[in-house]
Amino acid sequence: MNPANIVDYLIKDIKERLTLDGKNKVFEEGKELRSEFMNEKVEPEAFTREFMIDKILDALRLEKLPEKSFETPSGYRSVDYGIKGKGHMFLIEAKPLNADLFEKGKEGAVNQIKGLFKLAEVKENYDFGVASDGLRWVFIDKRGKIVDDLKLVEDFEKIKEFSVGKERVVSAETEEEISKKFYDWYNALLHGGRYKDHKNKLKTVSEADCLVSNVRGVTDLDEKEQIAQVVMNRLIFIKFLQSKGIIGEDYTPIFV
Repeated sequence: MNPANIVDYLIKDIKERLTLDGKNKVFEEGKELRSEFMNEKVEPEAFTREFMIDKILDALRLEKLPEKSFETPSGYRSVDYGIKGKGHMFLIEAKPLNADLFEKGKEGAVNQIKGLFKLAEVKENYDFGVASDGLRWVFIDKRGKIVDDLKLVEDFEKIKEFSVGKERVVSAETEEEISKKFYDWYNALLHGGRYKDHKNKLKTVSEADCLVSNVRGVTDLDEKEQIAQVVMNRLIFIKFLQSKGIIGEDYTPIFV
């Protein structure tokens, strides 16, 4: 199905599957989908998944992974979708059309996604989460921050960009936090100081152990600084290439 015209097709298809009163309740009054609104009575969430969310994911050529459960302190928690794209993975918690995604309590879709991203396993393996009723898509980054609250009809292109990985799902608050952590880490390795690692544990690099202090054969401090920065920047670039699979993890850099 062509993503360009999928929204109109899906809305039309959904309406044809609803009774006259059901169409009015869902699309005019904004009521949450109920079985009694359908021509053929099925469970509302299953209806939403089959005739809306699944079709969108298929149109975007995203791979639906087998349903997975995660162990939490209070027991196991399953999620409706694990999705694999090109170089990224994310989770979706689905609810019936027009459901309150921000419902308070642990059954609310947004809260469910936020709760999952408190787990180390989820943070390590998934890039973001989505709470959706098919018509509304709430994107949540791995730190549990809401990045965007989008409507299918008006914002399909943005939903598509997030879902296929063309745009990062990261809140402004998280971006600022990441930037600060990176700067602290970079500065500590160059000059010495404290920084927080990827597990948020405080680490210290002494001035004697920092990179600038260990540049040999050069006495001028500015020149030492420049050499240290070049080495750091090249190492960061090599790590980026390794993370993308362009070069192997066993690659040994030679600086000339």
